[in-house]
Amino acid sequence: MQVCCLILFQENKILACRRALHKSNGGLWEFPGGKLKQGESEESCIVREIQEELNITLKSVTRIQSFQSENIHLIPFISSSYLGKINALEHAEIAFFKAEDLPLLNWSPADIPLMSYILTHLNSLKSTL
Repeated sequence: MQVCCLILFQENKILACRRALHKSNGGLWEFPGGKLKQGESEESCIVREIQEELNITLKSVTRIQSFQSENIHLIPFISSSYLGKINALEHAEIAFFKAEDLPLLNWSPADIPLMSYILTHLNSLKSTL
């Protein structure tokens, strides 16, 4: 399964979302996003998913290296540019965290390698924004 996700920066903090309790991995934290549909481009997918989940429109995104877990091919994008006010339409909770606080969250397994990557490549990621 291919899943696109977003690392959203705002004022030197990163958005994380806690999954709704009734969903798989309920209560665990993740980067927002969702499944790539047949025939959909990766960039179209992340723009659509973020509109559906957070009610914002991304102005620009940059794709970074992907990660493979047991059954998920995670395709991450980064951005700090969007229109609208963020609302948690599908998550139990959303919040911006300092990078050093990300390891304190209870992450969904597929997002752990990406979270670790962010910590080790934070400066280079910020420079692409």
